[in-house]
Amino acid sequence: LYKRINNPKIKYDVSFVGQPHGNRRQRIEKIKSIFPNTICFGSGWDNNRIEQDDLVNLFNNSAVNLNFSESSFTFDLRSMIKIFFSKNSSNKIKINSIFKIKKNILNIKNLKRKQIKARVFEIVGSGGFLLTEYAENLEDYFDLEKEICTFQSDQELKDKLKFYKYRSKERNEILEKGYNRAINDHTYEK
Repeated sequence: LYKRINNPKIKYDVSFVGQPHGNRRQRIEKIKSIFPNTICFGSGWDNNRIEQDDLVNLFNNSAVNLNFSESSFTFDLRSMIKIFFSKNSSNKIKINSIFKIKKNILNIKNLKRKQIKARVFEIVGSGGFLLTEYAENLEDYFDLEKEICTFQSDQELKDKLKFYKYRSKERNEILEKGYNRAINDHTYEK
């Protein structure tokens, strides 16, 4: 499903595929103020979802493919209630033990951290250049800044977008190394 296309032509400065949860919409608006030729796909964006073949073309035809690593978990009243209460086998509500409450709090903490998304492997395995938000253990899969590029703050994101957008030679060297790593080490079969 994910493959490199021959003779890609850069159509977009920056592309992003995913939902606009959390602060993604605000972050993308800041990027669009610098790079108006930025496009987003996914439920909640103007362009909505994108078909598989179009997705691969997008990855290949974007100067920079952007990935955010935060989870989509939202802490709301329902989440709060589930920390302290659950249903038993007869579907009656019961108060959780102190150990269950502690476990639920730890689970929520883990849900809110940065995660390695499948999109990292999809973009790189399609031959696209990836700029992704850093997530713990990402360096176990790719040589950072040599096979994929990362950012940890909005300022670093902005600086790297400016740098790689205008430096196709450096961008192509990184995407080539990332692509080779992905097809050699990170296919679904492997």
